[in-house]
Amino acid sequence: MITTQLFTDSFDRPATTAGTIGNGWLDLKPNMTAGTDWSISSSTYLNAVNTTSGTSSAVLNTHTIQDCEVVFQANRTNYNSTFRPFIETRIQSNGDRYRIRLALVNDNTQVDVQATKVVKGVTTELWKALTNVTSSTSDFKYIVRCYSFNTALTVFEVYYIDTANNKLVLLTEFSDADPALASAGKVGLGHYNQVICRVFTLNKLALDTPQSKTIYYVATNGNDTSGKGTKAAPWATVQKALITVMPDSGHVIKVAAGTYTLATNPTLVPSGITLIGDGKPTIVGALKLSKGRKNRIINFNFTGTSTANTPCDYYKHNTGIEVRDTFDILLHNLSFKKYRKNALRLLSVHTVKVSSVDMVDSSYSDRRFYAPGSSVLPQNADDGLTSQTQSNCLEVTRLTKARFVNVHVDTISKRGGAAFRTYEDLSKFYNSGATPPTYLDDIDIQNCTFLVDRFMSWGGGYSPQMSLEIFNHRTTNTTIRNCVFNSTVSLASGTNTPALKLYECEWIKWLDDQPLYAIEVVSNNIEIFCNYITAGSYPIYNSGAKVSNILVHSNVFRNIGYVVNFKSSSPLKFYNNTVYTGGKDKFFNFGSTGQFEHPNNDIANNIFYYDSATAGGDKLGVTIGVRNNLFHNMDVPTTATKSKTGKPLWVSSQPVLSTDYRPQQSSPVRGAAAVISGITPEGESAPDIGAHQWKLNNIDIWHPGIKSDIDLTDITTILADCYA
Repeated sequence: MITTQLFTDSFDRPATTAGTIGNGWLDLKPNMTAGTDWSISSSTYLNAVNTTSGTSSAVLNTHTIQDCEVVFQANRTNYNSTFRPFIETRIQSNGDRYRIRLALVNDNTQVDVQATKVVKGVTTELWKALTNVTSSTSDFKYIVRCYSFNTALTVFEVYYIDTANNKLVLLTEFSDADPALASAGKVGLGHYNQVICRVFTLNKLALDTPQSKTIYYVATNGNDTSGKGTKAAPWATVQKALITVMPDSGHVIKVAAGTYTLATNPTLVPSGITLIGDGKPTIVGALKLSKGRKNRIINFNFTGTSTANTPCDYYKHNTGIEVRDTFDILLHNLSFKKYRKNALRLLSVHTVKVSSVDMVDSSYSDRRFYAPGSSVLPQNADDGLTSQTQSNCLEVTRLTKARFVNVHVDTISKRGGAAFRTYEDLSKFYNSGATPPTYLDDIDIQNCTFLVDRFMSWGGGYSPQMSLEIFNHRTTNTTIRNCVFNSTVSLASGTNTPALKLYECEWIKWLDDQPLYAIEVVSNNIEIFCNYITAGSYPIYNSGAKVSNILVHSNVFRNIGYVVNFKSSSPLKFYNNTVYTGGKDKFFNFGSTGQFEHPNNDIANNIFYYDSATAGGDKLGVTIGVRNNLFHNMDVPTTATKSKTGKPLWVSSQPVLSTDYRPQQSSPVRGAAAVISGITPEGESAPDIGAHQWKLNNIDIWHPGIKSDIDLTDITTILADCYA
């Protein structure tokens, strides 16, 4: 069990000030034994004393719990600017120490809230705010909640309780990984004097104690009034089950075949609940998972509702499922259709698996509804969506340990829109003036299909639509593999640590046309390898940002324009690729005069096959770092070294599949490549030029696109537990 050590000082004041501050007391919940777990009994008053030391406090002994909630209650009678108490909570979690302090300032008219983290003696401020005090005469309460996860992540919430109006207001939320998401001055406080500090555990503690889960039942022939949620007497609606079943208890709600319409949209799924379809029932409406953990949603069709509109129907529900500020989530065997903006949104989620999910017709792009040949933006294309807008079918941000397996997104059919895309404007999402950091940590996108319409809605031009875009997000340990795209994958994340890996994927044509570019490279540390790209005016594209550590190797490019189009002077490593084209463009474009050709470029071990009736000419477009390449039907650059010319003698004379580009035994590419560390197969002293090695023709041949040999152990283990 991950432990949280909790320390609480009841109050404190400046050391130079003497006088009686007040009295306080500690109230313990029944499941905590006073005098045993704690250093003081439940009836002991924390009496302030007249002392020049200025400190009157009670410190609780270390008590190990999973999650905790600290409640401070006070009024401010008899306080002035001289006697300035502050309430402080100190928490040790996952080996780090935190301090959350609330202090009266400015003649008791405001409360200063500060949160800091101490690591190896270095104090870092996580969040601070100055909050106005209201004129209410009622007491106020502050709640500080701490959740610690087994991934070295600690999350805090600070609430204000308006006791006069019996209202709980979230003042801020933050974690040790990022600053707060709320701004100051949003809520008021009541009056101060006596400080009451109560410490008790949350219901979430039950997650760490083995429980006997209960299976509750929902069926179309059930009854929400007389039903008991049993198999013999089920409830009639999913809504009834979700508001009745105890959260954080490991219970399961099993929904029989049929169609169920949610009365409230979105409907909140309580923390710790498993919602599972018996067969694959349909839920009409939207769900939301927020501030919970260990939720599983399995075997459902989700659909929104629509009304007639021109030029496209108006969809009522914005998002199928929104998951926000949660931990340990599984979404499996689901389908989505007819949602206005998104099928799925994942926002600030730690440990999430999305598998076997289909999403169609759940996004929007006004570009889809332009009149043929017109640059005039459409009007009223969707009620409430303005011109020059679009949405993302699958939208994510701030994810840690996320896995997407067998996810299929198609935005082509009706309303357009992007497929998989990061959500970058968190300041709007959290209604705060400060934008917190955005990141994707430990992300695996595998065996997915992302098909989109041709153009995105961005300004008045014709930018390619995004099959997948990572924009303005720091990435760590992120891989994209075995996926199929029909348009752009944009990697504009800044710096990736280690290198973001994009491999064994396939790009196909968009209907009867090609996307403008297949892969946009606008960030550092990217490795692109073992892909098959059959579309794109320029498959590898840099729009102008200077980047570094770009490694492109072992790919097959077929029927393309420029294979590389860089608009910045950035070093490129281009190894063991097979490039087959018959277009009018050169293979590389580093500017009209070569001004973006970097002195550290390395173009080695590639096959450049120009398939055209017009032979000869400078078709490469690069002069620096060209070595150990084979050229067909084109001039060899004068600066190139150790070059080969002629036909590469592939296994197919008319190659179409990626495996058709394997060399024959008599091919001139055999043994003609340079040994490159990390690229050349281990133990090979005379490697081949091109994407495929002859010695590996029948051994472990890489091939792009969807595969069946993936490891789903992590997902099947969770499923087995759900069905147990």
